[in-house]
Amino acid sequence: MGRQISGWVLVGAVALASNAAATANSPSVALHNARLALERYETEPTLTAIGDLGMLTPAEIPSADRNEAMFLRSVAAADLLIIATFRGDAELRAAIAQAVGTSEENAATDLKRDLTAIGRGVYATAALDAAKAMNLLAKSTPITGGDLAGWTSVRRDLLLVRLIRQSLDSGQDALGSLETLGTDPCAAPAKKCEEPFAFFDARGRKAVATLTEFSRAMGRIEKAAADGDPLSRALTEDLTRQLEALAGLAIRPTPTIDQAWQLVEVTGPAAGSATPDLMIAVSATEARFGFVPRVRLTAEGTVEVFAAGTPMLMQPAHVAFPSSFAPSVRPINELTEALQGALQESGGLSAAIGAAPDAPAHLISRVIHSIRAAGARASWLLARAADGTAVGIPLEVLTPKDATEPATIALRIRLGGYNLRVGHRESEIPRVKLEDGWHFDPTSLDAAIADTSFSSAEVSFMGELTCDHLIIAAFRVAPRNGALRLAIP
Repeated sequence: MGRQISGWVLVGAVALASNAAATANSPSVALHNARLALERYETEPTLTAIGDLGMLTPAEIPSADRNEAMFLRSVAAADLLIIATFRGDAELRAAIAQAVGTSEENAATDLKRDLTAIGRGVYATAALDAAKAMNLLAKSTPITGGDLAGWTSVRRDLLLVRLIRQSLDSGQDALGSLETLGTDPCAAPAKKCEEPFAFFDARGRKAVATLTEFSRAMGRIEKAAADGDPLSRALTEDLTRQLEALAGLAIRPTPTIDQAWQLVEVTGPAAGSATPDLMIAVSATEARFGFVPRVRLTAEGTVEVFAAGTPMLMQPAHVAFPSSFAPSVRPINELTEALQGALQESGGLSAAIGAAPDAPAHLISRVIHSIRAAGARASWLLARAADGTAVGIPLEVLTPKDATEPATIALRIRLGGYNLRVGHRESEIPRVKLEDGWHFDPTSLDAAIADTSFSSAEVSFMGELTCDHLIIAAFRVAPRNGALRLAIP
């Protein structure tokens, strides 16, 4: 045939070519029948063909036909073993081992040996591909995403689909399951991070990459089945059920925040991932908001970026503030109306609120009232990590009418510094004078609560402050587990 033949094309092409040559070359009846039987992997005929091919002796057929017989027998048995593994079919695994004359425990190893031996000339690509699959099935440890990297074939794609489904069924959250199987497509410093990966942190990018590769693998398998690949065709119904089971699977990766949002940057143990439905950033003159992107697998098997509403975070809406505010804190009408229009009937969504460092702190209170008036919940205090990742702490917003038990830690942020209560002990941490002026002292704040085990903390603040002082202090005193109480007028 003058070239290597790979995958299902080999079985079909050899069968077609040999049909015409059946009389002239007088191949064994078993070999001729096997060629026909292996055009489709129907279980019983395929097992019979594997057994018949294994019974042929060197004296019965020419060496060229012996090579073909060994190839057809080994590839068909390997593919049936993939089918059995994909389905979790112990009975089929036992039947395959019996057909090839080995034990269930050694079937994959023995088939790898046979495929490697025949993997040359016209048989090289398909035989060595099947041998690679058998090598993975023979492993004493579970297959990992790394085992499947740098390899493209239907067999690899089927093993990947099985691995992803197993991981998602493991009980771990979907994002964590997908992340462990993926690689970061934006890890190379010189490589531009493309959409949709650029929207998310490294963990999210790995998860989205895995979901994207699942979709592509399913597409390649579907095309192979349409082109006549017996392995893909044999698993068509199984794959349809897989897709039906996973259709609608959605993950909420942590988004990245563009520097244009001008959010306060923070570090520290309380700065966890923020995954609200909506993010709002406050500056001295405006608010911008956008819905947080999520990713899901559609019923058609494609990967889709979506959100709970529009606009998405990447193209936020801007709402200008009035030139002045009344002394009393109340919702900002312009922002409330814009949020109501965006939320429409999606009430009860969670919102995260962050701010530019120089924004007046009273705007935080006004925007929280606006969020509530629009029908959403101010559930997170938002900031930005140095790498652009959105970080946040969960909030419990308190107004003067809310009655609660005293928190273990209570922090009041004044223009002159911090008033701190830890249990029943009260202290004051004044601002400190440095060469460039007076500064808040968050380091002393850290020291004051370092030896305290606490599950609740409450922060209140003067509206004349700028938001950097409020947000930095709030992140430092926030409980490791649980929400920070933020008291607003």
